[in-house]
Amino acid sequence: MQAKKRKVMVLATICISVLLVASTAYTIGALEDGKISGKRLHAVMKDLCAIAGTGIDSGRRMNEAGEKAAMYIFNKFKDVGLQNVRLEPVETTRWWPTDWEVTVLDPSGEETLLSFPWWYSNGIESVEAELVYVGYGTPGEFGASNVKDKIVLVDMKRFLHFIPSTTYTGAYMRAVAKGARAVIIADTLVDSPCGQSIGSLATFAPIPVFSIGKSAGEYLKTLLGLDSVQVRVRLDIEVSPWTVYNVVGELPSNGKVDETILVGGHYDSWFTGAVDNAGGDAGIIELARYYANEPRISRDRDMMFVALFGHEFGDIGHKAFVQQHQDIISKITTFLDVDGFGSKGYEEVNGEIYETGHDEKRGIFTFNPFLLSCAREATVKYNCLPTIYWEGAVVADLGSFYGAGIPIFLLIGKTPIYHSLLDTAEKITPNVLERTAKAYRDIIDWIDDTPEGFIISTDKNPFRIHPNEPPSEAYFVVIPPTAVVGSPVFVYFGFTYDDHVYMSYNCTWNFGDGGTAVGPIAYHVYMTPGVYTITMTIADIHGATTTASREVVVQ
Repeated sequence: MQAKKRKVMVLATICISVLLVASTAYTIGALEDGKISGKRLHAVMKDLCAIAGTGIDSGRRMNEAGEKAAMYIFNKFKDVGLQNVRLEPVETTRWWPTDWEVTVLDPSGEETLLSFPWWYSNGIESVEAELVYVGYGTPGEFGASNVKDKIVLVDMKRFLHFIPSTTYTGAYMRAVAKGARAVIIADTLVDSPCGQSIGSLATFAPIPVFSIGKSAGEYLKTLLGLDSVQVRVRLDIEVSPWTVYNVVGELPSNGKVDETILVGGHYDSWFTGAVDNAGGDAGIIELARYYANEPRISRDRDMMFVALFGHEFGDIGHKAFVQQHQDIISKITTFLDVDGFGSKGYEEVNGEIYETGHDEKRGIFTFNPFLLSCAREATVKYNCLPTIYWEGAVVADLGSFYGAGIPIFLLIGKTPIYHSLLDTAEKITPNVLERTAKAYRDIIDWIDDTPEGFIISTDKNPFRIHPNEPPSEAYFVVIPPTAVVGSPVFVYFGFTYDDHVYMSYNCTWNFGDGGTAVGPIAYHVYMTPGVYTITMTIADIHGATTTASREVVVQ
């Protein structure tokens, strides 16, 4: 009860301070109603970064900054004209590191390294042990190393800027299996500790992980090259009930189509979190403002905007949102995730980070071929390049919505400084935010213009069963009607009816003697006289098929 009272008082104080910020933040671009404004986007991004703070204790987490960010977005949603704006509480459990250390022990003195614990592990009382270096932690690098009761030092890079290499190498579980007391993960590119989860609320990881930056890792490896190294580590944790909030606002439609377009992303962050995800949150607010200024009669579908809490901590708010909104889940035509909204481009050359002069490289994630086509057009139109389509992958905030069978879309970019202390506001320009927001706007407009049920029925999300009729009325043409051995027989697609567009490669042929072909026009040469059955198979977007067959006499 005391915790509840504390939160009410904190939220009341935050409301007052956020209202003061909100009263001035939107003066930038205030005369640009109806337009997407990069300056306004950038100002909101900077506000959210300021709320998070800087340094190792920064971040919009389960803390005062997280609550303040929720109230800031709540007030912005109201300011821009959304309706039924509300905070939707989610009761959860907070895992919190109250104190920790990674200290190098040396006869001449001790040196405590800047470090950050990865979330959701068991704590550890102060322990001193020998440090063992195992490279990136692959089986070959671990080899026969004896790490029992020792502390393991593991190198780490992020694949494609966002996936820790330890996810693929299995270094952590290998250290656990071999009896290590703790793991220190050293970034080999970014000179900053990083945030990450190693366990979950349901299952704490058995031993703690401490992240350190590049220079600290090089320092430890230099010492190991001279002699054995002793390290002291400690992690004190507190586990307690906590309340987090999803922030929701709505825009009703003209009633023409009984579907909802859902636009959202997470507002929690490990540290300052400019790219991840203050820029994205600014995008949600700017898109909400844009559509709130459009006349209701122009919207065929309802729109809902949601700032979700807890992606970094196990998609807490995402799971709750799906559970709490079962009444509209089947009517959500697309969840457009607004995450990694764009920044300057940075890449690695020979272990150093340099600025490319382009946008950050992006990825498109969707299971809908028509959304993909629309997104490709928008990324080129607004120069949101370079961009790659990653087929079949589910990342960022998409998981809970994908699992509920909702069509998903994401255009995302992450820099090498992802999840680190260096993800700060100067990495993002107003121009890149504006271009990305315009790309999302075009995609949303395209979705709203589609016929009712189109996106849902053409989506390839395997968690949704679509009522589907296979193609019908199929036939094809054969020339010549009587074939000659050694001379080609030509076939071509005549007609079939389907309620969606099918692709040329969905037309396949079997010539009855083991020969096959693909495409609407094909030919085949028979080498033996006889009567053969030619079969054409047409598949629709969901894989349902129809066939047509004809006999051909070969002389």
